[in-house]
Amino acid sequence: MRNNEFEKALDEIVKELVKTRKEKGISHEKLTELSGLSRTAISYIESRKSTPSIITCMKLCKALDVKLSDLLDSAGHEHHSPNQPHITIAPAADVSGGG
Repeated sequence: MRNNEFEKALDEIVKELVKTRKEKGISHEKLTELSGLSRTAISYIESRKSTPSIITCMKLCKALDVKLSDLLDSAGHEHHSPNQPHITIAPAADVSGGG
């Protein structure tokens, strides 16, 4: 994927986070309490002034009681077209070597 495609995919993920927060009636202040992130960080992420790390996305998902895989799936399906990336999460393979 080209960098621009990653940015579009991330935009969709952030849109899904904002949509979920608003649907659940959770304010920035409450999300701060639930996620451990600062209100400024949340505001910057939602306005796309800052790019969240995967850890930050996971914290937000936990705070919003939504699975990251569901969020990614929603973001990928709602706006998928042949010219846009489709976001999927495959199950991790067992690489422990144990039986």
